Amino acid sequence: MTALRTRRLCFLGAFAMMALGAPAAAALPNTPTTPNDSSAWQEPSLTIAPDAPTHLAIAYEKGTPYESTVCGLSRSTDGGMHWKPSALVGLGGRFSLPPGLSVCRYPQVAYGPKGKLYYTFQATPPVRVRPFPETSYVFYMRSANSGGTFTRPRLIDPSIPLQTCRVDQATCHAAQDFYPGVSTDPSSGRVFFTWSRFFGTAEDAAVGYLAVSRNGGRTLSRHKVAGDPARTTILVSPPGPGPRNAVYDGVYDFTFTNNSGCGTSPATYTCPGAIRVASSHDGANSFPPPVTVDPAYNLGCPGPLVLQIYGFTGGNFCEPLHGTDGYIQSFPRVAAGPRQGEVYIVWFGGAPQKPDRIFFAASRNGGRTWTHGRAVGIPPGQASDQQHRPAISVAPDGRIDIAYYDLAYYDKTRGFGLQNVDWIHSNDGGRHFSRPERMNNRQSDTKIAHQSFGYPDFGAFLGLASTNRSVSIAWTDTRRGRPANKKQDVYFAQAYLP
Repeated sequence: MTALRTRRLCFLGAFAMMALGAPAAAALPNTPTTPNDSSAWQEPSLTIAPDAPTHLAIAYEKGTPYESTVCGLSRSTDGGMHWKPSALVGLGGRFSLPPGLSVCRYPQVAYGPKGKLYYTFQATPPVRVRPFPETSYVFYMRSANSGGTFTRPRLIDPSIPLQTCRVDQATCHAAQDFYPGVSTDPSSGRVFFTWSRFFGTAEDAAVGYLAVSRNGGRTLSRHKVAGDPARTTILVSPPGPGPRNAVYDGVYDFTFTNNSGCGTSPATYTCPGAIRVASSHDGANSFPPPVTVDPAYNLGCPGPLVLQIYGFTGGNFCEPLHGTDGYIQSFPRVAAGPRQGEVYIVWFGGAPQKPDRIFFAASRNGGRTWTHGRAVGIPPGQASDQQHRPAISVAPDGRIDIAYYDLAYYDKTRGFGLQNVDWIHSNDGGRHFSRPERMNNRQSDTKIAHQSFGYPDFGAFLGLASTNRSVSIAWTDTRRGRPANKKQDVYFAQAYLP
């Protein structure tokens, strides 16, 4: 029996048991996609070729927080059963970073038609050399043969020249580009790139940008503001191309200007923000002001209860708690449905004194109005766990897939908890979702991680891609590591639907 057939039978059995309200009969096969070496690898971005569904690609980075020297690419041509990883950009990669830049972060990858593959990443100097704000650039590259060869990396915005920064310089240029995203429209072949631009030193002076290529990535349109330039706008969702020239982007707006003091006086433990969606109905030529989905989004400031749970004593540690790293990574993720006007968004958050939850909202009229965001995907009997880092994808037939991490809280008895990867889906436009299905067959130990702001770092993203017959997920996993070496890998699982 082939491995592919085995995986299909395994998952069909799981669905039969779910229909009876029982747990899945067996776990799905899990496959490593990164090198079995001493490095930590994380931050997966996953894509499937629209006209060759057995061809998959995963972008990933070296998982040392803020000092990743490598952005990699792993490819499969047999539906994810075998993977070929390679260093693409950075130390030992096919392409070196420009002089003065040694950190390669947040790689994102997307397949277009006819084997075209697009790759984008963020590059900065080493953080230990220069204090924030740092010089930061976004690059992109393209391949015409499914990643066999690539063009050299190009600046996403060549109007900002590369500069070599001295340690004593406050800043090298007035703008820094962060958080790249890329997606494609399989029907037209258009490629959409997004990024966020910070101006000066204030985090409340950021704008989200989008550029489009209509010729396979050879040239890009002049970038467009896809957000509200009067507010802090961070576009961190790869654009969601929809039918009839619709393009959607998740926008994360926050209005506070002092992270370190947010919510401490008085001790409300809140950081005001909003989740919005920017919608274009002319092929991304223009974006009206974004529409608010969640007007009272709370970034969170851990109060005494949460600090006690996580083992902290004293002080006012006031970075947002969400997830496991205490940093502003509350990234909303957007996907468009196959029918006109359908668009969906997921994010994670909640009250700062309670576990994080995955929230979902839908629009049936092209992003003009939205349903109230509601929590989804809480595993039965695990209400004390927190769910975080959701990814969303929509199959061509309209099925909505959401994947996310499920983490047991830290306590002084167990230490840092164990983490799983769960998947839910909906066949009715998000009105109802399935019970969570576990995708990993071995839990990850969050002690096996580098620390970021006192929390274990597992990256900001999971990889997720959907076809009518399958869902594919990539995540950060620790089974090949130990607490002493902090070894992490990107693992993959694919579930087949009946």
